[in-house]
Amino acid sequence: MRKYGLEPEKPIYEQVIEFIETHGRIMKSNFHEKGEDGKSKQLTRDQMTEEQKEEVKLYARWWNSNEYKILQEYAGQPIANVPEEYREKVETLRQYGLGTKTKRKRTSKEIAEASISSLTDIEIADRAYAELQELVKQEEQKRGVDIDEQS
Repeated sequence: MRKYGLEPEKPIYEQVIEFIETHGRIMKSNFHEKGEDGKSKQLTRDQMTEEQKEEVKLYARWWNSNEYKILQEYAGQPIANVPEEYREKVETLRQYGLGTKTKRKRTSKEIAEASISSLTDIEIADRAYAELQELVKQEEQKRGVDIDEQS
């Protein structure tokens, strides 16, 4: 390639670092502008500037790269957990604030467990009591009977 005056393309993670250093932020996946009705509308490729198109293209290439996938897989984990061949790249990208938090969507079970683990025993008991009271009210309404009147 150099023989014909062409430079080989930089690895994607180096392009991302260069973009962050130049712009002070990560690339955008899309751009918006306010419409006539005051609502924000996503720009089509025809409406974007060449610079915006290049930014979106770089974002797409980054999002589909192996480096991004590795970075997300080991997000928030110690660098010792990252495979040896990726450690230097991951460490460099983390210096720019990438890969520090996981973006994985949590399941409802994980969310419930996290919310329960943050509660005290009293709060858990109060919640359980409130849920039990709600179930009793629903049952009363279903039967059309006030449980207090039965005794």
